[in-house]
This record gives sequence, C-alpha cells and structure tokens, in this order.
Amino acid sequence: MKSPKDLTKSDLVVIGSIGKSHGLKGAFFLNSYCEPEDNFFTYKRFFLIQDSEILEFSIKTKQSRSRKNIINISGIETLDEIKKLTNTQIYTLSEYLKPIEGEYFWKDLLNLDVFNENKEFIGVISEIRNYGANDTLIIKNNSSETLIPFVKDIFIKKVDLGKGLMIVDWCEDEV
Repeated sequence: MKSPKDLTKSDLVVIGSIGKSHGLKGAFFLNSYCEPEDNFFTYKRFFLIQDSEILEFSIKTKQSRSRKNIINISGIETLDEIKKLTNTQIYTLSEYLKPIEGEYFWKDLLNLDVFNENKEFIGVISEIRNYGANDTLIIKNNSSETLIPFVKDIFIKKVDLGKGLMIVDWCEDEV
C-alpha cells in the first residue's frame, strides 16, 4: 500500500468535495460526485490536497439528514478548521475506479487537443463542468473559448487518449 508521500495527483481521482460546515465540531455536508451518492463510502482510502501535499484522512462519523450526508474526518475538530477546507476536493485512488469502455475520467480528458471532423483545430480541453443535463467541455485556444456538451455519438465522435486528441462534430459558427 502506497503512502501519501509516494502518491502523485495522477494516482488520484476526485469523488467529492467538502461542503458547508455543520455544527461546531468540524462536521460538514459532503458533496458526493458518485452515482449513487452513497458509493462514496465504498472506497477504502480518502485524500485531500493542500499546498501541493497529498494528505490522507479517514471518516470518523457519518449521519444523514434530509438526504444529505454529514461527516467528520480525522484531524478536523473545530468549525474554524473545516471552514478553511470548504470546497476542497476529496480524492480516492484511481485504481479503485476503472472506467468501462467508452467512459473516461475527467482528468484523462483534460489537455486533449480537440479537432472537428474537418481536422480543424478547435483548442485544448482546459476544464470540464457539469451543468445538470450533461458534462460540458471548456475548450480554449489562443483567441477564444468554446463550450461543447459531452454527448457521445452526437458531438463527441472519437476520443483517443493514446494520441491525446478528441474529434468532435462542431463548427465554429455553432452556438
């Protein structure tokens, strides 16, 4: 088992974030990115990244209130400590998660070169967001930013992680 000192960010995958604090003893509302949300608790190891350092933690307590999970983690005992961590991403080891064929981790799509079907360069995937209906790729080049919904077989035609590129059905004049 690797220690946090032996891990790099590429060994990790985001599975949630620290939400609003709850109470005075360092508890917080968990923002789980897992589907279903309680799958978050199936992982054995959890990490935070602070000042470029990977820190491991364990879950001390878990309770549910109004379909939201409230947890306490090791090393956090006060309201002030947890407030400093609000919106911090929570990671687990990527080895625990293996995408099935045709699915990708967001981290694997970042920095891919994006071309349309006419082989015209659109830009590089700089960020991915989820606005509810689907994930949206934020693609930047020197002069513009393009948002493309990540909808396979409609807009996303090919993803080649080995070559570092994505082919999309998208024209510059599309809105």
